[in-house]
Amino acid sequence: MRGGRSLVAHGRSVWCGWLVSVAVLVGCGGVAFVPVAEPESLGDRSPEVSTVQGSFQLDTRVPTPVVVMLEPLARGTLPPTPRRVIRITSSTDLFNPQFVVADTGDTLVFVNGGNLEHEFFSPEIGMDVSYPLGAGSEFWSLNFLGAGVRTFFCRLHHDETFSVYVSDTPFHAVPNKDGHYVIGEVPEGAYRLTLWSRAAEGTIRRVQVSGRRQVFENIRLNSSRSGT
Repeated sequence: MRGGRSLVAHGRSVWCGWLVSVAVLVGCGGVAFVPVAEPESLGDRSPEVSTVQGSFQLDTRVPTPVVVMLEPLARGTLPPTPRRVIRITSSTDLFNPQFVVADTGDTLVFVNGGNLEHEFFSPEIGMDVSYPLGAGSEFWSLNFLGAGVRTFFCRLHHDETFSVYVSDTPFHAVPNKDGHYVIGEVPEGAYRLTLWSRAAEGTIRRVQVSGRRQVFENIRLNSSRSGT
């Protein structure tokens, strides 16, 4: 009997709970109506991103690598970006590419597929610090924890050099040979359009990115000016 009473009590509690739920939904007995919110889909919560692109022209006779960047004015509102592993390879006596852009915290891996040994150093890091890279498939990696350019030279081959520009913003691009650049997946917000090159660097203008649309920003500079 004790077990039977327990089952009856359980059935009453389930029935009462169902009745209270119905009363809440229909407003019975003076209980206010409580709407049930539909769950949001993942697509509704996806961030609004845009593409910022344009043309770049630097009036200088000396060719130089150029990096166009968007620096967020409110960095705390952006989600963290994944870290990357960037490879620079060599099958001869030269490394390819000779200029790369990395984000702060990215890892650069140098792979030597040739039969020559190398010993690199960078004046920005310290000329007394060298990085040996043996022949064959040996490699080494290095994290750069700070923005700026690092130019590497080889103590064993004086004509070998390559540069790495470390950006503290993940929104950057290198213009192609025609001067066109594209920065994709830019979340909406306010940014500073900036650039770096050995001839000119600095802030160009403020850019507002909003919605899923393309933003066009053209840049024209000469080597004696830092903006338009």
